[in-house]
Amino acid sequence: MLINCNELEIVIRRISTYISHYNEFNINEDYYWDVSEDLKYVLEKRPVDLQVGSLHDDLVEIMKLLNSDRIVTPVDLNRLSAILSKISQLITKDKL
Repeated sequence: MLINCNELEIVIRRISTYISHYNEFNINEDYYWDVSEDLKYVLEKRPVDLQVGSLHDDLVEIMKLLNSDRIVTPVDLNRLSAILSKISQLITKDKL
């Protein structure tokens, strides 16, 4: 699978515009299960090594990116992914 970064940027902007119509999200949950990266895409094994993530911690760290001095790291993508996943669940529940 080949991902074009320019196309991905367009998609990210469209998603950002879509969720901006909601203005804000009230997330009551904090902790979530996270599968380690070495097992996440190995479907032949059922993961037993689950880790715990925190949406609160993810958001605190992501918001540090508002400061232009803060360097973006690959971990920030994982944090944003967890937050967007939760937002997706909230929007889905709202529409049902």
